Amino acid sequence: MKKFLIGLRYGNWLTRLYVLSIPILIVLGIGGIVTSFFINSMILFLVGVAMGIVAIALIQNVTIEEGLKEDTQEADETEKADETEKAEPSAQPQMAEDHPAPDPDTMDLPLSETVTKPGIEPENTRKKRKKDDEETEPKKDKADSLMDYDKKKIKQVFYKYKIRKDYKTIMIDDWKERRIHQQPAYMWVYHGQLHLLVLGEKVRELIMPTSRVTTLKYHRGVICQAKEEYPQFRKESLLCTVFAPYLPTYHEGQKNGRPVVYKNIFELGDGIRITNTSAKAVWNMLQTSFVVDDIVTRDVRYNDFFKEIYKTSILFREQIISIKEYQSSVNDTLYSLADSDIIDSEYEETLQALYQNQLISQEYVDYYLIYRKRVGSEGAKYNAGRRGKKKNR
Repeated sequence: MKKFLIGLRYGNWLTRLYVLSIPILIVLGIGGIVTSFFINSMILFLVGVAMGIVAIALIQNVTIEEGLKEDTQEADETEKADETEKAEPSAQPQMAEDHPAPDPDTMDLPLSETVTKPGIEPENTRKKRKKDDEETEPKKDKADSLMDYDKKKIKQVFYKYKIRKDYKTIMIDDWKERRIHQQPAYMWVYHGQLHLLVLGEKVRELIMPTSRVTTLKYHRGVICQAKEEYPQFRKESLLCTVFAPYLPTYHEGQKNGRPVVYKNIFELGDGIRITNTSAKAVWNMLQTSFVVDDIVTRDVRYNDFFKEIYKTSILFREQIISIKEYQSSVNDTLYSLADSDIIDSEYEETLQALYQNQLISQEYVDYYLIYRKRVGSEGAKYNAGRRGKKKNR
């Protein structure tokens, strides 16, 4: 009964017609059957039975989706609670508290960056933006594009587009192919298809095979004018509250000796650029491969083991994986490094390079140097034993 009330309230005209036709057919069918006994009419009896059969068929075949969320913030708060889950202490050597990666840019950006909360500009640019905003207000249509989305309208959107309960909220920073620029979106996967419901002046649902979005590429140091970005999130609205945590994180740095503001962006598939705060949701839902193409990954002085840990450090720094996941991944890579056939000098140089770039702690260096010697010693004994057996044959 609840589903049919939802369909009657939020459905389109076709859904409402289906919902209303069921009780009408039932009433007419019962009325026809009862009347047929009084006037002794077999035709009227059969018509009444037919109406009842049609009503039953409609009930069984018409599905009213109950995928509405009573409050879009509730799911969002649950997701944020998962993101802030505390990692348990690792049994392996502890990582250093901070793991800034080597500077991967030709930009003159320091390792010790000034990081602000998502969507909040650095202090010096915030003051300048306030002054500029007093002189020139943002375009009304862009700034007001989210104001019409109240609780009722969002429920209608959820129902109309059948948004699944396991949806994620993300922010699309730029998607040139579809002319989408800095807009919020709901994301979910159904039957091997990725659904992106983009919100703005109009609602747009974009669907593509998940086979088209198998990579997540990192773009560090995208220079931007923070005071001009996301004007629709400067006014209070329901969607502003829901999507504000997915605004980009802004950093201060330098390029050619001049101060700049920049952000780090992730590119899903070919051209779908999302904010760094949206990357975790995409990573968890689509299980994409992570791609980094910068001066570090292109540097022939570093082997694949070093580059793998470097990439993992980016995922950790951008809060896509937890400290516990980072430690586990680093340990797996270092065990593979220790068990590999590389010469001892390269092995030690790799550990030192990881330490110097603050990707692992000194405890890790000490632990894996000992581990390598132990593995080498046990391997030598094993090989000696095999050679002895061959001689005795």
